[in-house]
Amino acid sequence: MSPRQAAERALPRRTYGLSHLNRVGEVLAATVKDKERIPGYRLVEQPPLLRHFRSKLEPVQG
Repeated sequence: MSPRQAAERALPRRTYGLSHLNRVGEVLAATVKDKERIPGYRLVEQPPLLRHFRSKLEPVQG
């Protein structure tokens, strides 16, 4: 599967339009620009299912 095909499957056209993708790009650019101010987090606990919804995180000191 090509990267384009993967993106097409991940971003349904009927749900997300160009304005949505532009906003995602703006937020990612702002995040990269301000990365020193944004704290990191460490994964403390993760369930076997739905890890991305139910994990517990704690801030990384440093």
